[in-house]
Amino acid sequence: RRGAAMMPADLRQTLRDRIDLRAVVLLTATWMLLWGHLKWLDLLGGVLVSVLVCLLFPLPRLELRLVLRQVAFVRLVVTFLVDLVAASASMAWAVFTSRRSPGGTVFEVPLRSTDELFVATTAGMTTLVPGSVVLDLDREVGTLLVHGFRVHTPEQQQEFRKKVWRQEELLLRALAPDVDEVMARDPGGPLQGRSALTGGVRTSDGGGG
Repeated sequence: RRGAAMMPADLRQTLRDRIDLRAVVLLTATWMLLWGHLKWLDLLGGVLVSVLVCLLFPLPRLELRLVLRQVAFVRLVVTFLVDLVAASASMAWAVFTSRRSPGGTVFEVPLRSTDELFVATTAGMTTLVPGSVVLDLDREVGTLLVHGFRVHTPEQQQEFRKKVWRQEELLLRALAPDVDEVMARDPGGPLQGRSALTGGVRTSDGGGG
């Protein structure tokens, strides 16, 4: 009886030891990026697969420097979902009303942060929104190489950059521990290092975010 009574507590402790919520979130995000679109069934499948991976192959505890700000995080999620719906509607309208393919251009989007987690997350969120695909990224200088649907002129490219910068800002304000320091940087300004995407040299005395 005592052994049977101890089983639930032991099981709960095992689950707590093996399932790291942060690992589940990151694995689920990776799963969604592999699929390339956002659907509730894919999200549920990603969570289940992530939990299963944590149970079968216990991962070391992730040491992430994150500060969760609830209000800012809710704003991030709501804004992302609104952008997702609006972009989907715009893409559908363009497909049905355009007589020929609108096409697009490939261009760089420099970011404020050079932190790998925030650069990768910004890239993933940008790709999940219909009409934009991140083709490459340079974590050292915090730069995305993006293909923008129906983006042709330099002015349109700059408007697209502003949307990515707003998305990055919401992400930083929701999770970055040094948000004030990172937000003080100019996203369009130079950062230290050589861009692996274009080979251009960008220098500054700013550090990574």
